Amino acid sequence: MPEVNEDDNIIKPSLIAAHLGRLQHERTLVKISIVGTKNSFNSMLVNVNADAQTILLDVLHPEAAHKKLLEKKKFILNVEQNGIKISFKGAVKKIIIDDDKPAYLIDFPKKILYQQRRQAFRAPIGRDTLLEITLTDKKTKKTSKGIINNVSREGLCLQFDHTEKFNFNKFMHLSSQFLTTENVEIICDVEIRNITDDSVHRHTKVGVQFKTLDKQQRQHIQNFALQMERKMIKRQRA
Repeated sequence: MPEVNEDDNIIKPSLIAAHLGRLQHERTLVKISIVGTKNSFNSMLVNVNADAQTILLDVLHPEAAHKKLLEKKKFILNVEQNGIKISFKGAVKKIIIDDDKPAYLIDFPKKILYQQRRQAFRAPIGRDTLLEITLTDKKTKKTSKGIINNVSREGLCLQFDHTEKFNFNKFMHLSSQFLTTENVEIICDVEIRNITDDSVHRHTKVGVQFKTLDKQQRQHIQNFALQMERKMIKRQRA
């Protein structure tokens, strides 16, 4: 299990709303663990109201679980999807009847745990977004310009045209420079993790892992990945 660190906790309300809103729209099953009990129960987010900072959580079954949650009030929500784990603590304020069905009204969490697993889901960069990146060999000062294909909190998948004659090697450490979709410049070291040559389309794909991100840069990368993930979801729904 990955170690939890401060960077895994999201406290920005707009980001919390975006993550929870995605769970609602995709009707994702979540696990509810009631404080003081051993079992967990399935539920869904019926409504995420970013303006009112409240959530409606679907009623638990069987009836014994419903009664236990009303008695204890406090619970922990857990969900894992696409290599991402989301978790937060909550408490039932009251029962709300929504479309003739009961649901639990709870306040927005002050923070959520958001962890990407190893081999984490990468958010693709759409064709309508062209993001360039420059890799530099610190020893030779040689540079190579490519484009970013996808992003995760751990790294990037890059594409380089064969005209960019750069000898990429696995585990090579390079300096990178690029702009996110929010026009934030990121300068950091990366390590090459995999190289795939496509002679048909005359380009090379290179997977890199971030090595020297500071706390602020990690937050920018997380925002960047979330924005690309949300754009992907919108394209899939269109």
